[in-house]
Amino acid sequence: VDEFRWNELVYTAKFGFEPVIGETYHLYIGNNGDVFLSLISPNEWNRECIGSFRLDSQQKWIKI
Repeated sequence: VDEFRWNELVYTAKFGFEPVIGETYHLYIGNNGDVFLSLISPNEWNRECIGSFRLDSQQKWIKI
């Protein structure tokens, strides 16, 4: 159930790039409260990070 919820959250997040399988991305809360996916890691940016995720070969987001 948690895995499904994480997947749903990431897939409904805003992002302006094409995610690459096997790469790690980070989910943040924006200033307006929207959730967005970014390439920038939490230690490089002072934003509230929800978590880090990797896209697997079955197009499923895995929380890491």
